[in-house]
Amino acid sequence: MKKRIKGLVLTGMLLGGMVFPNVATAAKWRANLVSEIEIASGQKEYTLKRGDTLWAIGQKINIRYERLAEINGIDLSSGEEYRLPVGRIISIDGNVVTVKEKDGSIYSQSVITPEQKIDDTKAVGEPVAEQPALPEVKEQPAAPETKDLSAYPYAVRVNTLSSPLTFTFTGANVPVSARVNFNEGTVTFVDQSSGGKTIIESEDDYFLVETVYSMTVSNVETKTIRVFGAGGNPIRSVNANTMITLTGRLTNPDDRDYGVGRNLYLIVNQAGTLSLLTPNYAGNVTEEDYDVMIEVLQ
Repeated sequence: MKKRIKGLVLTGMLLGGMVFPNVATAAKWRANLVSEIEIASGQKEYTLKRGDTLWAIGQKINIRYERLAEINGIDLSSGEEYRLPVGRIISIDGNVVTVKEKDGSIYSQSVITPEQKIDDTKAVGEPVAEQPALPEVKEQPAAPETKDLSAYPYAVRVNTLSSPLTFTFTGANVPVSARVNFNEGTVTFVDQSSGGKTIIESEDDYFLVETVYSMTVSNVETKTIRVFGAGGNPIRSVNANTMITLTGRLTNPDDRDYGVGRNLYLIVNQAGTLSLLTPNYAGNVTEEDYDVMIEVLQ
């Protein structure tokens, strides 16, 4: 059985000699979309902001995120967070990239080789086409309010819901919770880790880490799904019309994989409240039950 984490721990991350600002609640942090990072093609300098990530910055300046990690002193192999220090300045002069601290002192200076670019046909500082795995989720509309109940009799009217919605898992070998945010177009999985660097709360050497996915929401033809009922209830069948698809992984602080391209479902449960149906992340089932999903309650 998972331990439930109690108190908040305010912490900073020491990264290449620079301390990240303390974070009171990790729920307030959100990965900036590529479209939200204002770097014009050919721009010579950019000051890193809260929410910027290696991947998104790399898309704007044509540098692979692994190389950005190196020149910023971020050790990805040890599980350090994929965020860049707020206030640092990236300066570009041809293929030479200089990383400066807030006070103007030089942290590092490096030459970017063709193999360290995302698109070797473009110059450093030019934006590149965004990878399909991480689309611009803000431009993807949420599922429309369902008016034709004959077409989607089991649809959840997501436009009437407050956001975000938090669903709490029970049992072992599953996440602690999943947070669905229709306004931001994201699903955030919160889980325990003994070695991750994204520290939110701690108790007895356990940490909570967040993995954020972009999502799309759509109404689909009625699908009958077998689920493990919440609270250890036996398998039952439910009908669903509201589907959430994980379209890309926006942050990956502890090498977690909850399934890009996999589907989750929202249903109104027997108690009249909402349930989130997720893949069976716990595993440990016989082959005939591989299709059974987990029901997670608010």
